[in-house]
Amino acid sequence: MKIVGKGPWKPLSVEEIGKLFRAFRHPWWLAGGYALDTFLGRETRRHVDIDIIVQRKDQLELQAYLHHWQLLVAQKTLTDWSKGRFLEKPLQDVWVKEKRSPYFRFQIMLLDTDGNNWIFKRDDRIGGDISSFGHVIGDIPIIRPEIQLLYKFSKTDYRSKDLHDLDNTLPHLNTVQFDWLQERLSAEIANKKQLKERFQNFNSPKDSQRRKPYLFNEAIRSNLTTRLLIKPKG
Repeated sequence: MKIVGKGPWKPLSVEEIGKLFRAFRHPWWLAGGYALDTFLGRETRRHVDIDIIVQRKDQLELQAYLHHWQLLVAQKTLTDWSKGRFLEKPLQDVWVKEKRSPYFRFQIMLLDTDGNNWIFKRDDRIGGDISSFGHVIGDIPIIRPEIQLLYKFSKTDYRSKDLHDLDNTLPHLNTVQFDWLQERLSAEIANKKQLKERFQNFNSPKDSQRRKPYLFNEAIRSNLTTRLLIKPKG
């Protein structure tokens, strides 16, 4: 989406995002390229911005939590997010800067849900239990890599950096993650040579070549609504 009147970016680091949202009492997840690099355990490219996801239903609590920041709703232009205004679909992006600063520091994306299920914004047939949307690496909750790649490649205008992210992440998905992504991108893979070649190269790989899946701590999962403390195993 091209935004009219957007300013320069000086994104917070992953660690700074973690500190900022440590006391936020609702689930949130690091997203975008930073999430994929966090999954991989290394920075594979330069990132010009940083994204987090929160559930749409929690947006007013988030707005109050970030009261000392300037919050701008992104559509075709950037407009102030007035206090108490609930952002309905299709509005889903909020750009955040420190007051009196020209620099944007992070972006918020709103996730639609139905009860305890998350809903994919481009196809409401795709989704799942909210507890399966992300996991924690270190102390940073991140969107699961296969879901992030679905966001990147379920649109027609994916970029060279998206292909870079796919090339780096795809070999590290476990069998369940790989098959989930391939099934949901089947139409795009069939019609896009760049995607078809990449998925063919990794189709039916040996389990020993795949990253072990991250498993949720069931005792902690039930406390997601107060704070995400899920730790990966294995």
